[in-house]
Amino acid sequence: MKKVISIILCAAMLIAATLAVVPVAAAGTLNISTTAKVSDPLEGTGTLTVTLTVKENTGVNNLVVELGYNANTLELVSVTNGAVFTEENEGSLSVVNTETNPAILYFEHNSVGNVTATGKLATVKFNIIDDMGEFNIVPEIDKENTFAADGNVPVDIDAVITNDITKNTQHVTTGLPTTIPPTCTEPGRIEKRCTTCNKLISSVISGEPLGHDWDEIDRVESTVFEEGYIEYECLNCGETRREILPKKAPASLNGTYKLDGDKLTLNLNLANNPGINTLVAKLGYNSDALSLDSVTNGNVFSEANGGSMFQVNTANNPLVLFFEENGISNISANGTLATLVFTVKDADADFGFVLAVDEDNTIACGDGYVPVNVPFSASTVKELTVIPGDVNGDGKVNAVDGNLLKKIVLGTITATAEQQEAGDLNGDGKINAVDSNLLKKLILGVN
Repeated sequence: MKKVISIILCAAMLIAATLAVVPVAAAGTLNISTTAKVSDPLEGTGTLTVTLTVKENTGVNNLVVELGYNANTLELVSVTNGAVFTEENEGSLSVVNTETNPAILYFEHNSVGNVTATGKLATVKFNIIDDMGEFNIVPEIDKENTFAADGNVPVDIDAVITNDITKNTQHVTTGLPTTIPPTCTEPGRIEKRCTTCNKLISSVISGEPLGHDWDEIDRVESTVFEEGYIEYECLNCGETRREILPKKAPASLNGTYKLDGDKLTLNLNLANNPGINTLVAKLGYNSDALSLDSVTNGNVFSEANGGSMFQVNTANNPLVLFFEENGISNISANGTLATLVFTVKDADADFGFVLAVDEDNTIACGDGYVPVNVPFSASTVKELTVIPGDVNGDGKVNAVDGNLLKKIVLGTITATAEQQEAGDLNGDGKINAVDSNLLKKLILGVN
């Protein structure tokens, strides 16, 4: 009996000794954290990037992560492997199932070893399709399929994943709305913004734009040579604007003549005068039909205006008329430049009038008394079929014509062709306040 007990004790001691040398695999540790970053573009609702990071890792052979999210708020775009299960570490992100929610990320060691690296595990990118909703990111580890390897033997590990995504996408609007008063160009608004991120939640128009209140602060008149401008400043907001004044129309010199028996009286009329120091005009005519009797200076380069008809070359055809201001200034008057009287030798012949300005020798005194050429429009000579100033066509020039011309200038009536010709006293092809003023002088007998 003692012998049997001894044998049993020896066997038990041998088994115990054998068990003492068999290693027992200890549970490993895997610690993963989850963070997120929202990127807000200038337009749209932005993107959400979720980063999975391995913080602690004693070794893992197989890792399955499930990532749940709110599909009403987020749209999964991509999954990118990180630096843990890389080829260099003999690992890979072997399977990604984004068709399900939660999405499944399957990482594995490419043999029977373990990956012990730490760092970025994966990056998951979402489009935010509703920035008023919750993300509801729920990361979990499939512990049944996550293990370490001890040779060919799977070993359970203590795998933990923490969710550090604390961003709440439900905007906080508990603060008071902000009233933004209207400006000159923008309407007033009542805005509500998120008190956490300052995102605009709502905006309601509360008043129409005020509109600018422009005040003229500077003016440079245009000339025939350069554009002018008017500078304005808004009394409400201080904004400034500039209104361009177009160049004035070129000066014009045109002739009108009237037949009276065998006498023809031709007036040369200057309009749109920008200021002239010296003017040279040339008048050609049919000397077989006309003979020149006299040339008389008009009101433009008169002595009263400090000017003179300096020279008339009657020996040549075309006739040359030379006018000048008697100093180094400019004369800006409009009206009659000269009156010429001809004797008609052949009433049936073409009078052949050709009027032109010698622009090379027609100048104004510019800054520093520098001569400046004066541009002119093309000149014409035509017969007067009406009496100048006789706007109503009754053969007389009086206050009735003045009143009618005023209505034409104001646009209350439209001029007929005859009224246009009779009322265009300065011969510039237009009826305006200048003609109305000339008619007043004509009625009063003022030159």
